[in-house]
Amino acid sequence: MLRDSPRWSANIEVIKQRAMKEPGDGGIDLFGGLLGTIYFTFKRIINRIRHVYTRYL
Repeated sequence: MLRDSPRWSANIEVIKQRAMKEPGDGGIDLFGGLLGTIYFTFKRIINRIRHVYTRYL
């Protein structure tokens, strides 16, 4: 069901193209992007908490 959605297939195509363009780097690039997304999300949450915390202190 998930594999039939256009978004899923488009993501697979992008990953394939990236892997072909930079052989051996596709997996690392994908993993790095995922880590970056997680890192920035946590950073934003921590900044939000710190902002609220310092305001009410």
